Amino acid sequence: MTPDDWTLYELRARLADPARADADFDEAIRRGAEPGIVMRVAVRAAESGNWKRSAALFNGLVRNPAFSTEDRYLQAVANLKAGDASGYRAACAGIAKRLPPVGPELSPIEAYLAAMAFDVGPNATDDWTKPLAWIDHALARLLAFEKANPDRKDALRRERHVFLNTRGAVLYRAGRFEEAAKGLREGMSLHPNGGEFHDWLFLALAEHRLGHADAAKEAADKARTGPKPGAVWEKAEVELLAAELDAALSPTGK
Repeated sequence: MTPDDWTLYELRARLADPARADADFDEAIRRGAEPGIVMRVAVRAAESGNWKRSAALFNGLVRNPAFSTEDRYLQAVANLKAGDASGYRAACAGIAKRLPPVGPELSPIEAYLAAMAFDVGPNATDDWTKPLAWIDHALARLLAFEKANPDRKDALRRERHVFLNTRGAVLYRAGRFEEAAKGLREGMSLHPNGGEFHDWLFLALAEHRLGHADAAKEAADKARTGPKPGAVWEKAEVELLAAELDAALSPTGK
C-alpha cells in the first residue's frame, strides 16, 4: 500500500474516529474506492438520515454494470427522500434501460422490483406500458408456477398478493383508478388480514381520485393504523407514501 491507496482511508473510516469517518470515506471514494465501498457508504448515509448524500452516492454508481435493479430501487427511494424528483425519474429510467425485455431472461422477482420502484413515488415516467408489462410478466410466471405445482398453491398466495398489490399501485400511478381499486381488492382477498399498509394506502388514493370520499377515508384510516416498519428502507418507503396520502386527503389535496 502507498499513501495514495484508497484502502487506507476506508480502513481508517471504519476503525478510527467516527467523527471524521465521512471525510475519510469521501477521500477513499475520490481515490477510486471500489463500488461496493461506495454502496456501503450510501447505505450508511441513509441510515444516518443524510438522504442527499445517500442519493448522490447512489447516483454516482449508475454506470457500474454490477449496479442491480435492487440497487436502483434503493437509489430511487434515496432520491425521493432527498426531495429530488428528477433524480427519482432518472433512477427509474435507468431501470427501464438496463432491464432485459419481457421474456424468459427476465426473472419475475426482478420484474417485480422494477415495477415497485416505479410505484413508490409519483411521476416516475410518462410511459407506463413497461412497468405494467413487467408486473404482468411476474404475475404470469407466478401463475404458471402455481399451475405446475398445485400442492403449493396455498403457500404462494402471499407472493400473488404482493404482486397484485404492486400491479394495483402501478395502475394507480398510470391514472387508471378504477382498475387500480379493483386489482388492489383482488390482492387483498388473498391476505390473511384482508390487506396491509400498501394495500390500504393505494386503495385510499384510488378511491379518493374516484371521488369516493367515505371509502377513501376508511382505507386511509386502516393504512394509518398499520404496523410501524423498522428497517431504514422500509421505513423510508412508508414515510414517503404516508406523506403522499396525507397531502392527497388534506382539505386542499387533489
